[in-house]
Amino acid sequence: MTEIKNVVSAVISVDYFPLKVLYVKTEKHKKWGFPAGHIEFGESLEAAVKRETKEETNLDIHPLIYLGFWEYISTDGNHIHNHSFEGKIIGNRIPKPKEGEIERIEAFTLEEALEIGKKGLLRAPQSNIEIYQTYTDLMNNSNNRPLYPLFRRDILHSSI
Repeated sequence: MTEIKNVVSAVISVDYFPLKVLYVKTEKHKKWGFPAGHIEFGESLEAAVKRETKEETNLDIHPLIYLGFWEYISTDGNHIHNHSFEGKIIGNRIPKPKEGEIERIEAFTLEEALEIGKKGLLRAPQSNIEIYQTYTDLMNNSNNRPLYPLFRRDILHSSI
């Protein structure tokens, strides 16, 4: 059954020169993506992104900036609404994959993420790269792209 799914994702910097952010590789899909997951009934976006990041990486984060809203149709036919945040690690800085769900955790540059996408190993590749590019633009104070996209009118087809 297809449905609308509201999810959150966290873009977490672990290095700034060059810029690298955390990715998780799921055991189910064998693909990389930002720490992410569903929003529970009655849960705020901020609480959801903190919870999902903790569940998948064992890291506590503070959501700093709302990067935007992306939507796409997943390969299983679900209409995904993704709210993405920049997350700052607080406390423990050593990630630990969630057993039975997350296979690995690594940090990648934008260029490395693009290469992974070319190999078909990124979840929702187009929106994933757009989120990373938006974050890169924010970190570089670039004015070439909108820093806080509010709505994605085009529905992107992903390869989840």
